[in-house]
Amino acid sequence: MQRFFSLFLIVYAIEVAKGLVCTEDYCSTIRCKQEKCGPGQTSQPGTCGCCNVCVNVIHEGEPCDLLALTGPAPPRAVCDENLVCYENKCTKETEVIGKFAASDQS
Repeated sequence: MQRFFSLFLIVYAIEVAKGLVCTEDYCSTIRCKQEKCGPGQTSQPGTCGCCNVCVNVIHEGEPCDLLALTGPAPPRAVCDENLVCYENKCTKETEVIGKFAASDQS
């Protein structure tokens, strides 16, 4: 439970920081350019969600960096679908939820 609370605080702090940079009219000052993503990439919202950017997709078991994935700058990479960055590697969401559920029962 303590790990989950720590993770929550980190994500919350990042969201607060984004709110300081991303004012209500911020996107109206940005000109987006169309990007075509290459193989092994996907399109994700960039800074403040104004424009999409191409980011690399990380597969299960590959190393990831939680701070690089969650901002405040646009992410450079994302874990593949149904994966989350846990203990510095992309892991199935269901496995992570199971670990948290098991630690809550201890």
